[in-house]
Amino acid sequence: MPVPGDVIDGRYVVDELLGRGGMAEVYRARDIEADASVALKVLRGVEPRDAERFRSEVDVLARLDHPGLLELRGSGTHAASPTWCSIWPRAPPWPVSWPPGRWPRSGP
Repeated sequence: MPVPGDVIDGRYVVDELLGRGGMAEVYRARDIEADASVALKVLRGVEPRDAERFRSEVDVLARLDHPGLLELRGSGTHAASPTWCSIWPRAPPWPVSWPPGRWPRSGP
């Protein structure tokens, strides 16, 4: 996995680990070509099924345009692990916390 200072795809300099999920880690990084902060997601462990799911995620994000989603900037690899990169949000596109009893509902 990347460490601070690593350069991914010759473009993204890793700053810090932000979090880990079931199959990937997310880092704050700097896009040295665009001089902008980005979020960089790196797949942990490259099982064929996980890699396919990750590629599907990249394909879907590339087609979506919504204010509640991060804009995909690019994808690539780091040490044979798939990666994708998105713009760094100026503010979260969702409330930081939901008031008690006010969880968003899905469906009618």
